[in-house]
Amino acid sequence: MKKTTLFLVIVLFVTTNLYSQNQRVTLNMKDVTLEQIVKEIGRQAKLNLLYENSKVNLSAKKTVDVKNETVSSLLNNLFKESGIKYEIKSGQLILIPVPGKAQNSSAKQLTTRVVKGTVTDENGDPLPGATIFAKGTSKGTNSNLDGNFTIQISSNINKLTVSFI
Repeated sequence: MKKTTLFLVIVLFVTTNLYSQNQRVTLNMKDVTLEQIVKEIGRQAKLNLLYENSKVNLSAKKTVDVKNETVSSLLNNLFKESGIKYEIKSGQLILIPVPGKAQNSSAKQLTTRVVKGTVTDENGDPLPGATIFAKGTSKGTNSNLDGNFTIQISSNINKLTVSFI
């Protein structure tokens, strides 16, 4: 039973990722921030947006006019030469700074810490695929197949939010 459940969870994750990347969106937005564009892509593709404000700068203004464009194609064009890359995992659109390219040099640098843990249900069984957010931010991660997670957060964050569907 556990092997069957594990297999179904893995198939669901892979199917969700491929579906999200190939989903199509239509946008007509003029002279708006990257943040507004990415939020609209997320809304249409039913993706949650995750990024760290101090490391990913989405304040640049752009104009986008596309019809029935795949999410992956649109994001590739949108972030070309921007110093931002993306990943789509389990319904999450994760924005990541490209190493070596400063995204927001004016942001105040805070010390960070790594928090590790395990998400379990009331019986102590691990919950794979649970979403963990640093409270008050868009910084997040997912638990692995054993329910374990690791997240790097600012030292001023003292609460995590966990959700599991």
